[in-house]
Amino acid sequence: MPFEQLELFNKGSQICSPKHSFGPFIRDHVLIHFIKEGCGTFQVNEQTFFVEKDQAFIIFPDVITYYEADTMNPWHYYWVGFRSSDVVWQLENIGIDVNHPILNFNETDILWKHIVQLTQLSTRALSSYYKSTGLLYLIIDELFQQLKGTSNFVALNQSIHGDSYVDSACYFIAKNYTQDIRIEDITSYVDLERSYFSRLFKKHTGYSPKDYLIRYRMQQAMHLLLTTDLPIGTIGNSIGYENPYHFSKIFKKNVGASPTDYRKNEI
Repeated sequence: MPFEQLELFNKGSQICSPKHSFGPFIRDHVLIHFIKEGCGTFQVNEQTFFVEKDQAFIIFPDVITYYEADTMNPWHYYWVGFRSSDVVWQLENIGIDVNHPILNFNETDILWKHIVQLTQLSTRALSSYYKSTGLLYLIIDELFQQLKGTSNFVALNQSIHGDSYVDSACYFIAKNYTQDIRIEDITSYVDLERSYFSRLFKKHTGYSPKDYLIRYRMQQAMHLLLTTDLPIGTIGNSIGYENPYHFSKIFKKNVGASPTDYRKNEI
């Protein structure tokens, strides 16, 4: 059965400022945000999802949503808005719906090529209108090609990690990694006994809560080392390590180079 005509509603891109937000808001069309860089949170139906590079979040029609870019590593995203009840039906048929709105797509040159071309087109000329409509079809087709026969999209949306407690813990870490948080703070937030929570967390993420926190902090540190001129001590303090020596020691252990060497060699 063919799709009904896709109707392009809007498109664009934005390099967000820290904590840039939009909403609460209701839309009358489908809106997909493709994350090129950075991270942030997306809220819908009292659920909060952490969304980062190579993921997308879908805003479905007639629901209240809110989204906010990260403080330290804000989003750079592209968005495409359109109307099509058939696309909504097809997404829902494979488990992507208002309560499971996250796509974990493969970063392919062809997908980003279509997305960038579409967002750069003017839709005033008739020829551009037809071209933009054609690119929209190509974007949707490429997404469904990636969805076909894979389970990572659906598994991701069992609120990202397959368990709501684990999702809540990851959200807590993403919002509080700059503070001196401990595992007890996380277990208190999700209201689970520590040993049970640790087993559950590792089952769904592959990491212990402590290792996941360290890994998350190292990712933020690497980003700051490459994109800012902040002193090493300031970067360490910005990701939850007040002692510069302690930060450098943990960084070298996990990344394989000191913060100074990493910045020097990667830039």
